[in-house]
Amino acid sequence: AADHTPACVYVTSPDYTGRLADTAALARLCHSYGAKLLVDNAHGAHLAFFEESLHPIALGADLCCDSAHKMLPALTGAAVLHTSCEEYVPKLKQAMSLFGSTSPSYLIMASLDLCNRYIAERIRDDIAAALPRLAELRSALSDRLVFSESEPFHITVKAAESGFCGTELAELLRERGVECEYADDELVILLMSPFSAAEDYRRLQAALESAASGASPRNRKSFSFQPKLPQMALAICEAAFAETEEISVEDAEGRICASVKVPCPPAIPIAVSGEVIDRQCVELFRAYGIKTVLVVKN
Repeated sequence: AADHTPACVYVTSPDYTGRLADTAALARLCHSYGAKLLVDNAHGAHLAFFEESLHPIALGADLCCDSAHKMLPALTGAAVLHTSCEEYVPKLKQAMSLFGSTSPSYLIMASLDLCNRYIAERIRDDIAAALPRLAELRSALSDRLVFSESEPFHITVKAAESGFCGTELAELLRERGVECEYADDELVILLMSPFSAAEDYRRLQAALESAASGASPRNRKSFSFQPKLPQMALAICEAAFAETEEISVEDAEGRICASVKVPCPPAIPIAVSGEVIDRQCVELFRAYGIKTVLVVKN
């Protein structure tokens, strides 16, 4: 409506596969409407330390959260909240106190201190050294594997487009001493870090070459679907607190979803509590290997 004033836009960039949104363009668009841009930068804390910063705050975002434990050397749960808005600064601690604990983890905070020392002393040199290694790895394997467009440290192999099953490729990598961040029939996601040593890149390249040679060729089109919102039958709270039963996904068509099952990636619920599970939901559950679902009891 003409009298509607947008409050904010919330995006995830990079996403789980490493793809970057055009944050600068989104910031300009948001600000032209008087709206704020909020970015989940969980997988992009290292982007601030490229020669030209790709961090959301540098590109115009108003608020941004970074996970330190994903791409930087810190314990799981370590994170930082950033803002570029002076008016938010005095309010942030108050807002965070709504979710914070009175018994914080000093181990996590100590790991952030060590991470900050690494950032101050080494990270820019490590990133500068890693970027050509990452480019060389992709180039050396480009005749065997198709890589998704992503920020450099996310190495996302389009397994299906490369003619392989991603889960089989991941198992072959595991046998060769490489543990994937994520794999399904379509994708294999590998994460490097500015902290990774040169030897890690050599080992990864050798493992990928060997796994691709040992994998069974597959002629399979990429899974695709046309998303549409399922019908809402109950309010979320009604469905979440209703009496439930767990049934096979194959028997779930037409039933009301009680509890959310979230495949990751893309970390988007296939059906939200209260929505009617339709045929498309069933196909998506199957595609992501989800075999059972909790539904509202009839």
